[in-house]
Amino acid sequence: MKTKKFLAIFASVILGLVVSFSAQATGVNPNIQISNFKYSAQQSDQGVDTQIEFDMSNVGSSSLSSTFNLQARDTTNNQLLKSTLYSLSSGQSAHVYLMDANNIDDLVFGDNNINIRIVSSDSAVVYISQNFNVVRKDKVATNTLSQTDSAVEWLYNGRLDIVLHDLHDANVTYSAQKEQATKDKYLNNLTKNVYNLSDTMATVINQFITYGVDTNTKDLGAGERAAVIASYKMAYSTLPLTVNDMYDVVKIASGRWPARQANDSVKNSAEQQFKKIYKRSSDINNANDNAAITIMTYGLRQQSVNRNLKSESVGIKTFKAVYGHAPSTTEEWNILQAITYSGAKR
Repeated sequence: MKTKKFLAIFASVILGLVVSFSAQATGVNPNIQISNFKYSAQQSDQGVDTQIEFDMSNVGSSSLSSTFNLQARDTTNNQLLKSTLYSLSSGQSAHVYLMDANNIDDLVFGDNNINIRIVSSDSAVVYISQNFNVVRKDKVATNTLSQTDSAVEWLYNGRLDIVLHDLHDANVTYSAQKEQATKDKYLNNLTKNVYNLSDTMATVINQFITYGVDTNTKDLGAGERAAVIASYKMAYSTLPLTVNDMYDVVKIASGRWPARQANDSVKNSAEQQFKKIYKRSSDINNANDNAAITIMTYGLRQQSVNRNLKSESVGIKTFKAVYGHAPSTTEEWNILQAITYSGAKR
């Protein structure tokens, strides 16, 4: 990265854009809906892991699939951010990673006008042309913890009462019975072959699975929170042993790149699964390929508010077509997340 300063990106966007067109004799024009345009900018030990992404759905009624090219350009500095051919059938969606840590420096500091166009495969006909204003600014460095990281600190210091109060949910209350049930159902299995876990961190993990620490992790549900811990264990061959480790757990739960690098064997396994799914090697310079490998390696979860059940249903069908069965293990559910949300294509 070109700067060590923190970054914050604020975007004003028009969501839920639906544009329909009459059919051409040369093919089926797409009826595309763009939604959930979003961004994140979080500081990690490796730098700023920034994502700009959105969902793209074919809401047309034609039984034929529509083939089109998605082009994205930062018109402020004439930088091409993405140009990819897509083919979507009616009701099918794709999750597009427009920008991530690999090309964040393509944005200038200040205003950036990003133009997203959906055009015919030969780029002769424009179906959608939409501008998005993204403002990249320096953020003054601070030692103040985020609210989520503070919640992890409170758990570590035995102040579950503060965490539950900050969740602002009357339905989430302390329950010794729930914590014991979590221990019996999830924690005892997770702690197998982990011999250096302190009692304090065992309690932190158990309470994280039982309650969550912020709105996103609360809404994921206990099973998904346990899956995040299992993904962490798969990536690092151990459970989170420190508060900093738990910061990475929360990042994984919210779809953000963790600070700590996973074991090489896990990365290599993710690459092998990528080849099996997409019938090719991944391209490290392709943001979608990079996202797929990272999701499979760390088990990055889609934030609860951005989950797309229709896309996940399509992803399960794809998974079954490749593997011959529904996902059942932590590794397989992570693969499903990559299929559904990375945007990688064959």
